[in-house]
Amino acid sequence: MSKTYRSPDVTSWAEKCENWHTATMARYKKLSVAQLEFIRADAYEAAQVGDGWNEKAGQYWDEVHYASMELKARNVMQTKTG
Repeated sequence: MSKTYRSPDVTSWAEKCENWHTATMARYKKLSVAQLEFIRADAYEAAQVGDGWNEKAGQYWDEVHYASMELKARNVMQTKTG
C-alpha cells in the first residue's frame, strides 16, 4: 500500500475555512465600535445584494454575524426581544 505525501504547507479547504472564521473573530475583538458598525453595515449590504448569485454572500453574512456578536459582547448592541 502506498502512502500519499502531503506537503506540510498544504491545508485543506476545511482547515482554511476554520482558520478564516477563527482569525476573523479574533481580529474583530481588536477593532473599535465604529469599525465594527461599519463592517456590519457594509457586509450586510453586500450580502443582501449578492444573495442567490454571489458565492461570497455567505462570507458576508458571516462577517455581519461576527461583528454583531462582538458588539453584543461589548454591550453596544441590544438583542431584539418579544
